[in-house]
Amino acid sequence: MANKDDSYTQSGSESEEGPSTMTPTTEAAQKSSTPRFPARLQFRCPPALSATLAEAINKKMTTASDYVRQAVVSRLRADGYELE
Repeated sequence: MANKDDSYTQSGSESEEGPSTMTPTTEAAQKSSTPRFPARLQFRCPPALSATLAEAINKKMTTASDYVRQAVVSRLRADGYELE
């Protein structure tokens, strides 16, 4: 079963108002702390990608940030980039 801190819900949809976002659903996720990864990256995507991402996140019992970060790192390595 997923940790309550890893639960995310999809809010909004891609439109002129802005991108679909994944938002924490627990108070623990809203607590202020020093982030492990201070740089922030955002991107727009079609609604189907957002929905599929949410499904994959729940299936893997992880967070949106971890899932996307791992995917990007894997792709960069496959493209021949080395990361520290």
